[in-house]
Amino acid sequence: MESGTSVRDLMDQAKAIGVDLMVVPMDDSTDSAYQRAVVSGLGRLEKETGKKVGRLVLSDCRDDLLDLMEWRAALFEGAGFSPEFPLWGRPYSEILQFVASLRAPTSPQRESGGSLARPTRIVISAVADSPSLSTTIKGSELDEEMWRLLGEAGVDEVGELGELQTRLEF
Repeated sequence: MESGTSVRDLMDQAKAIGVDLMVVPMDDSTDSAYQRAVVSGLGRLEKETGKKVGRLVLSDCRDDLLDLMEWRAALFEGAGFSPEFPLWGRPYSEILQFVASLRAPTSPQRESGGSLARPTRIVISAVADSPSLSTTIKGSELDEEMWRLLGEAGVDEVGELGELQTRLEF
């Protein structure tokens, strides 16, 4: 499955929340390509900004994927970065409740006081080829009902195993 999220989508999302975006392309999908691309990209970021990257915040959350978290921690620590995993081991119900709270009930304009824009929808942008998951859900909103349906189908509700990708709409 390709990410299903175009560079244009990423740029639009970054602009909506007021952050800069640096694209770091990978030449293939191997672990070594990931390592080269990410470490190179972080080095480029430090060089271009003149600032040291103090920490990396990663969104891994499934505690049964400990080997992946340990691999990423070793990778980034070995390259001189400090990785953090704030979602690690948290119950999905807590994560899903937080994600649902991010959606804006109204216009996604910046709120007074400079608060960041909030997405109006979280949309499934890509679906892996899987016997337990229909590709017809691509384009559907990832909301409480969809999380329930995904769970009933035996699919990881946050796509932690690569079942789906999402994008924010503002």
